[in-house]
Amino acid sequence: MLHSRDMELDEPSVSSETIDIVDAKLAMADRSSPRWALVLGATFGVSIFLCTLAIILLSFLFHAIVVEAGESRMALVLLGVGFCLVMGVALLEFAHTRSLRGFRWMREQQARLVAAVFAAPISMTILFVHPLAGLSIPICSGVGWLVQRQLSRVKSNEPPWVYFPEEAVSLCAGRDGNGAAKAMAKSANHALSDPFRRVVVLMALLISFATGAFLVSEQVLMPGIMLSLALISAWCVNDVLKYAQVHFGQNREDIGKSTRVQKPVENSTLPGTGLIVSHLNVRTQNGNPLLADISLSIDPGEIVGIIGESGAGKSLLMQSLVDPFSLADVQVSGLVTQNGTDLWQRSSGIQLVPAVHVADTPLILPASGADNLSCYQGDDQLKRGRYFLEQMVFAHDLVQEICSAPDARLLPSMHRKSLALSRAFALSPSVYFFDRPEDALQAAQVSALCHRLDQEVRLGRSIVLISDNRALLDKCDRLFVLQNGTLVDFGPAKQVRERRASGWHRFIAQRSLEAEQNLEKWIRSHFRRNGDEANRRRVALVASELLAVSCREANLGDDDTVEFLFKNFEGHCSVHMMDGSPPISSGQVQKAQELAEQKPLDSRRNPLAAIMANSLDVAFESHLEGRLIKVKVETYDPRKTEVKPGRVHAQTSS
Repeated sequence: MLHSRDMELDEPSVSSETIDIVDAKLAMADRSSPRWALVLGATFGVSIFLCTLAIILLSFLFHAIVVEAGESRMALVLLGVGFCLVMGVALLEFAHTRSLRGFRWMREQQARLVAAVFAAPISMTILFVHPLAGLSIPICSGVGWLVQRQLSRVKSNEPPWVYFPEEAVSLCAGRDGNGAAKAMAKSANHALSDPFRRVVVLMALLISFATGAFLVSEQVLMPGIMLSLALISAWCVNDVLKYAQVHFGQNREDIGKSTRVQKPVENSTLPGTGLIVSHLNVRTQNGNPLLADISLSIDPGEIVGIIGESGAGKSLLMQSLVDPFSLADVQVSGLVTQNGTDLWQRSSGIQLVPAVHVADTPLILPASGADNLSCYQGDDQLKRGRYFLEQMVFAHDLVQEICSAPDARLLPSMHRKSLALSRAFALSPSVYFFDRPEDALQAAQVSALCHRLDQEVRLGRSIVLISDNRALLDKCDRLFVLQNGTLVDFGPAKQVRERRASGWHRFIAQRSLEAEQNLEKWIRSHFRRNGDEANRRRVALVASELLAVSCREANLGDDDTVEFLFKNFEGHCSVHMMDGSPPISSGQVQKAQELAEQKPLDSRRNPLAAIMANSLDVAFESHLEGRLIKVKVETYDPRKTEVKPGRVHAQTSS
């Protein structure tokens, strides 16, 4: 973990006159593996491997020159050569560690990968000399690989990634969940992993001696080469198993999660200012939708709330907007821009902080409160953070206590949340993402947060928040309603609240039959009692036929929408459908009524007839924006005997 310098924590309370909170812009860099580090690591790995191979081959020279040729004086010369090679390996290992300090996870994985890759051609060469000579390599490597797969479970002490100060900003901003996980994770090797590897290497050495002795006795190999082949075989097995430890340890730590992010090939940027989300989709690896075709826009200086039931996908949506790369085992597609810049773009170069995400459980690094607040950016950034923190906790002494904490993760939940929110405001991004910011806060702190949001809006920042708190929701200019991963309703916050308070629910979708599945899920979600299945089927059927009526008169290629309203009453429910088509004529209504009398009814010929056959009442109205179809569908109380639907009465008005 990054060690910061000591910071002075007892300066006087910071006033608004001493800090420019409007114009301050903090630079950041996303975590990455620089190309030079990869090239340098590979170069060191190859050099160390070749030096080690040369040391092993010296055993053959000792036997051939000193033992067989009787040149005893050459033993010292060969010993000197070997000593130089050993010192060379030591210097290379030291230089490798020092030059790539802070890249331990990458350094160790790459070094072991290079050794394992080079072990393959060496093994093939030995097997080419004689199959028995290299028999120990595939046997011991295979057994060791399988057992290492089962043993790599327990983590050790050193984190697999050490971040730099610039990268700490990206971590604290919630834009690099994988980097935060690596920085705070521990190595995942079982306690028996290393001992077992050594046992397998000794087994490979023993098998190599046995097969080598047999081949020498059969005069297939020279006596002097037996020791070299045994050492090389054991060395190859050791390298393969060392890489297996890194490989399976990585899987255990979830380093490099399986997430595929796909952006559109064309129109890589969207015009306009503010936050623009275009056709965001999140699916599992099996193709099951978690978020379905989310499109929205948020203007600068606007507060938008995302509401919905638990499990609707609100937190998933927020993380997908900021950091889709940290989602595990999903496929993400779409485009998210902030002021015309791709919000998903990652770069190790210095840049301004485009967005900050504060999760419901905020990210607190295993460091002091001051380091968490300043993101390791020094005294100036710490003063900014202390200014906002004092606004949240109302006491200079409490600010001092939080900043002085040696490990901020051990602070009370209220202090951790206040620290995370203050850090977010100190970073001054263009857009904030807050997931349940009211959690762990007291009423006075929520009030202070609302005041801070007003100030940020005046500065032109966009704010997206997930909340159940009435005070925070009253700050929202617009509300987006999410259900089952689908955006079903949106509009001015007051209208959405009033509509939901009166029992009406709205669903807006593209005017296409592709929306039928989401429409049915939306309808079925309003019938949750045991025994409500018949109600679900009947009302979902009527809603689907209403969508078909709308889509029949939609012009090909039009990008318009259709709107549904739903409300439950005692004994029936109302479903309203509004679109931009001309009103339905009296002739169409009469024909539909006649078809509704026919048995069996073919709904494909006339969906309006199917609506009438399954409804109590249908009314048609016309408006300036288009037409409105009101349908009343009979429902039943599952605790009582079900009543069969009555006849349909069609009404037309304007």
